Amino acid sequence: MTWFNWNVMVWHIAPDHAFFRSIPEVPLDSLTPLTFYREFISQNRPVVIKAAMDDWAACTLWSDVRYLSAVMGDTCVHVSITPDGLGDAVKPVEGRPAFVKPWEATVPFNGFMQRITSQQARDGCVLYLSHQNNSFPTEFECLSKDVPSYGGDVGRLGAEAFGSFAEAVNLWIGDERAVSTCHMDFYENLYCVVKGQKVFFFPPKISRPISPD
Repeated sequence: MTWFNWNVMVWHIAPDHAFFRSIPEVPLDSLTPLTFYREFISQNRPVVIKAAMDDWAACTLWSDVRYLSAVMGDTCVHVSITPDGLGDAVKPVEGRPAFVKPWEATVPFNGFMQRITSQQARDGCVLYLSHQNNSFPTEFECLSKDVPSYGGDVGRLGAEAFGSFAEAVNLWIGDERAVSTCHMDFYENLYCVVKGQKVFFFPPKISRPISPD
């Protein structure tokens, strides 16, 4: 689960991708667990589920940075810090490629929000709140009331299709400079965009043998 704009995702698909050339957009109320699994999960095919979070108060409340700051206050959160927004990336180090991880720090939530919303502060390092390992219930417990139990309707759809409720729920907040290195997850994801925009890029399958992942 992520802090971005609801119902807005951008998909970049390589033109020679042999499997699919467009990302379908399907209303939540037209999906059954069977069709979700048969048409998308079993085929490793992404789908945009429209109106998936209509039962989330977060979609209204989290649009206001003042609300988030008032609720979270100076609660400490884990933040990744990089000079260019590229975390967990292969970069040249002393003339040789090396896998470089971001510097991780624990900072007050309000300080983090001021940093990414202030244009002057944004001129420096890139901060990305992207801690994993079930960060939402552990670091953002005071915001949990804004999300229905188990993710509401879309969470129940996923639970029936996947065979279990989410094993981990993460809250990520960042700006347009934060980039996740190309990778493949070995588990299924429901990525919920609450505010802003999230861009995904799908390379062609023929690139897999040379992919660093």
